Amino acid sequence: MTDYIKRKDAIEEINKTLNMFGRDHTITDYDAIDCILTVPSSDVVEVVRCKDCLHGSWCEDVLWCNITDEPMAENDFCSKGDRI
Repeated sequence: MTDYIKRKDAIEEINKTLNMFGRDHTITDYDAIDCILTVPSSDVVEVVRCKDCLHGSWCEDVLWCNITDEPMAENDFCSKGDRI
């Protein structure tokens, strides 16, 4: 599963490290990785937009969901989506 972190939180963690060592300190790649690993990941779920869903099909100009048997907007999504 993919981990998601907030960019703002990662930047704050890097700034903490810079403040700890001094602003003239160069952060190494190991320092940056440690900063990123310190940031807790968010509890999120990836969604599949209807336009990218295996269960969607176009009928004339309408995107149709073959699971709900309803027309859908391209940017709609649901928990049953499977990426093409």
